[in-house]
Amino acid sequence: IQPYDGDIYVNPYTGSNENSGTSWAEPLKSIAWAYHKIHVDSISKNTIFLANGIYSDTTNNEKFPLNIRPFIKLVGSSRNGTILNGSEKVKLLKGNNNVTDFAIEKMTLEGGPIIDYDDYVSSRALLAFLYTGCARFELDSIVFRDSYTFDAAGILTYYQADSSVVSNCLFRDNTGGQAIGMGSDGDKTQFINNCIVTNQQPDENVPPNRLMMGKLIGDGGTGRTIVQNSLFYNNPRMGVSRWPYGNSYFINCTFADNSWYDEKAFVYVADANMHLYNCIAWDLGPVPMAINVGEWQMFTHSYLNIYNSLVEGGQGSITIGESCFHHDTNWCHIYYDSTNIDADPAFLGMWDHPYMISDGSPCIDAGTLANLPDFIELPEHDLAGNPRIVGDSIDMGAYEWNPTIVGLHDIGPGNRNEKTQLLKASPNPFDWGTKVEVETKVDAEVEAEAENGFGLEVYDSYGRYVRQLIISGLHHNKEVLWYGDDNNGKPLPAGIYHIVLFSGDKEVESLKVVKK
Repeated sequence: IQPYDGDIYVNPYTGSNENSGTSWAEPLKSIAWAYHKIHVDSISKNTIFLANGIYSDTTNNEKFPLNIRPFIKLVGSSRNGTILNGSEKVKLLKGNNNVTDFAIEKMTLEGGPIIDYDDYVSSRALLAFLYTGCARFELDSIVFRDSYTFDAAGILTYYQADSSVVSNCLFRDNTGGQAIGMGSDGDKTQFINNCIVTNQQPDENVPPNRLMMGKLIGDGGTGRTIVQNSLFYNNPRMGVSRWPYGNSYFINCTFADNSWYDEKAFVYVADANMHLYNCIAWDLGPVPMAINVGEWQMFTHSYLNIYNSLVEGGQGSITIGESCFHHDTNWCHIYYDSTNIDADPAFLGMWDHPYMISDGSPCIDAGTLANLPDFIELPEHDLAGNPRIVGDSIDMGAYEWNPTIVGLHDIGPGNRNEKTQLLKASPNPFDWGTKVEVETKVDAEVEAEAENGFGLEVYDSYGRYVRQLIISGLHHNKEVLWYGDDNNGKPLPAGIYHIVLFSGDKEVESLKVVKK
């Protein structure tokens, strides 16, 4: 057939594969035929639009798995209304190796193949297998639900997908394996933003000597994975892991009410590096976190670094494996920063987002912007779609406390303790410049440290460092004028910025300012 160089429209009920597919008035009937017919162009990318409805072998004779094509967007009409159903026979998406720069948005994937336990390995059950090297793909606003996966495979599985982004997705009510199985090597980075994983069940029917799993994210390889603003709750067995090699970063994630099935570690790292910033880890069962050496023959060190996070039980809740010590060497290393806290996070416990923090939570403004790695860029919104930073600093967890939300204010253990602000800026908002003042005399501890000098740094709303305001030998009531520029004197765009006060390496306070 002659490929069509333009957008294509599909409707499982009113469409026909004899139609042109070039408008909603003449839609095609099946997605597979649309993928076959659409023209691929790396410069001018085309889109397949899907009407709401169920796409399956019985409703529209859909041919699964869909062979994803590069540079093509597949966009449903709504996340809950556009449903791809495998009728428990076949996986839905297949990416093939090195198919890049595709996007899939706004739909539900469900009903992947049921496992044949008499032929377990050959079953290869999962929902979406994107294979290897599918760089720069985007999966946005997708529900993955009611499916099985085998051994350590993921409901969604992919490898070596540099600059891939999975965002605003919900993984729920799946069984076996992992919700997301992934890995990367070298300088490749994979992103997961604003996602929820819940009710990932272990598979109790696996044959002897096979893995019943029930893990949320399994990751490995020498590359890097960044997970931000994500919620993991009500999962009975296993959580997130990094093994072996590489780095996993969890930024503003909430892990809560998980891991009651047995004594599997919920947060686990071995022969690799895991970093937690601004996270909440609460009610994670008998082994909340663990560090170990999975294969001591590798002679690889393991690192678990935790900053500005709420961890129930504190550092004492981290289990150190027996394999950490061999050949007269400690191969496991924990850095537990003094900014971490052990307290009730005061979740809201109601409405659509019960793991939002309530008024009076110790997580409010307790996160860090300044200590985040330079390559971290914060999402614009939290998991509820509200601004990621409200108030003077970022909060811990996947949700930002916001007193402007109707009905939220004053729900919780009590109003926040009022304290005298050390930082002031006037005017705020400002046009050409603002005077930043630092008052240290009101705080005895801060005043005692004044001899060491103070530093002021500026960060944008994505957590990126943009300006150093140098104030050396600062004592009482000092001030500096900031002209809204970066370190090179270049004017910064209008927007929200955060001025952070340091005493040595300690982040003391931050202040939100607005440049008009």
